[in-house]
Amino acid sequence: MDKMRIKAFIDENGNNALDVTREGTQELFITVAILVPDSQYPHINQQMNDIITQYCGGHLKSNNIRTNHQRRIKILEAIQKIDFGYYAFIVNKKEIFEDSGLSYKRSFYKFIHKKIYEKLGSSCFYLEVYADAIGGPDFMESFEEYFHKKSLPNLFFNFQHQFVKDEDFSLIQLADFIAGTLSYCFEPSRKSEYSSRFRELLCQKEIDINFWPPVKEVSPAITDNSFDGQIYQFVMNKAIQLAEELNSASVSSNSLALLKVLRILIFNKLYEEDRTVTVSQLRQQLQNNEMDVTENIISRDILPSLRDKGIIISGTYKGYRLATSAKQIQSYIQHNKDIILPMLHRLDIARTGVKLATANQLDIIDPVKEKELSRILNLIKIPF
Repeated sequence: MDKMRIKAFIDENGNNALDVTREGTQELFITVAILVPDSQYPHINQQMNDIITQYCGGHLKSNNIRTNHQRRIKILEAIQKIDFGYYAFIVNKKEIFEDSGLSYKRSFYKFIHKKIYEKLGSSCFYLEVYADAIGGPDFMESFEEYFHKKSLPNLFFNFQHQFVKDEDFSLIQLADFIAGTLSYCFEPSRKSEYSSRFRELLCQKEIDINFWPPVKEVSPAITDNSFDGQIYQFVMNKAIQLAEELNSASVSSNSLALLKVLRILIFNKLYEEDRTVTVSQLRQQLQNNEMDVTENIISRDILPSLRDKGIIISGTYKGYRLATSAKQIQSYIQHNKDIILPMLHRLDIARTGVKLATANQLDIIDPVKEKELSRILNLIKIPF
């Protein structure tokens, strides 16, 4: 979002217990921040109140909806008309040592909130946060001291924070609902045939989503010893390495768009069961990040630029994804061949026609200026 006055409404799904083998303990802790411009808050708040009244009677809570997935979908469809965006921070507790400092509730929550506020502060100049109350008064008061020690706010980031009751804020209830819905997308024990529909609707409002700890490289343990395993490891490590390079590079609209698209492709491969993404969906997610690019720029500039940097991206009529197996790469090659070869044959037909009409006096493919193209056209005439 632009550096404007932003209100953020925050809630979570899950608990801080790191022993995920315990019955009823989720592997993921999901925090969602609903972001709205301060100037539009009264209108957006009223819209959300109307939806809650219509579908929930008076209080929206994901745990009350549970596995009534049709009802969840109706609410997801209803919130599409509201002008908001959300940022999600998902902690994979399986990747955290149980004896680490994050095993303590206060450290766990403070760490997560600091991560979120730093992320939001990189894009907002003035951030006013309303977070669902955590623990007792002493616990919440300790946050203020923690933020002060971590220099929040500072000269470049105006920051206000308060804990509130979720029943008093419809957008905190929305944060709870989206966090809970994301758990039905990513939590292994909660995934279902509805998960893809949930993601399709959530992505329309998604500004960004981060898993922590971040994946630095794909371990051989995740793959196998086959050629597919080696390809997967190579492609994913190449993509992750480029994402880190783009993230540390000088900020420009082009590099930010490349980074965002690459991160979407990596995320889909790692966490979304290899979901393909269309150009229109990529454009929507870029627009959610205040990047106004056309579908033509994505297909003619951004995706080719990533391929030029060594990222193998397969594209079909269904959408794009990182090609991480021999079959996916072959599909990518076949798709390109179905486009390129007919184009070359049509060009050869035109070339031959002009040669015949001019008694070979004019070659529209100049063999000197267009040496490579001329050689390719000559080669495709040879049937062996």
